[in-house]
Formats: sequence, structure tokens, C-alpha cells
Amino acid sequence: MAFFNLGRVLADRGQDEKALENYRQALKLAPTQFEIHFQLGKILERQNQLAEGKNHYEAAVKLKPESAEARSALARCLAKLGLEG
Repeated sequence: MAFFNLGRVLADRGQDEKALENYRQALKLAPTQFEIHFQLGKILERQNQLAEGKNHYEAAVKLKPESAEARSALARCLAKLGLEG
């Protein structure tokens, strides 16, 4: 979880590119972790990389369907893409 934790710190400091690198490394080690997908989705959406962000939000919702926050983020991203959820 070191890559994830470092990604979180970097994202909090506004260093999105470095955070993305660390989250992607974390994802290689733990591809079924909800929080990694969710955080990737947030940064990618913030960078207007909506299609890739949507993919991570979808993975997050699949991993934790009860997460209202993930469902809301996916719906928002889909709306930005002009798609229905």
C-alpha cells in the first residue's frame, strides 16, 4: 500500500501526475482494491480524462456496489461524457 499512500499524499498536494504514477503502480499490485480505482477515477476526471476515469469508476462500483460516492462519481462522469448510466 506504499504506492497508494504516496499517491494520496501527492494528490492532496495537487501533484496529480505523480499521484497517478503511484496509483497505477498500486493498481498493478492490488488490481481489485476499490479505493485505488476510485482515486484514479477522481484524478482522471479532474484532468478531463473522462473515458479513462469512467473505467475506473465502473471498476470501483463493481468492487463495492454499495458505495454511494462511487455511484455518484460514475454518474457525474457519464453525464460529462454525454452518456447515460
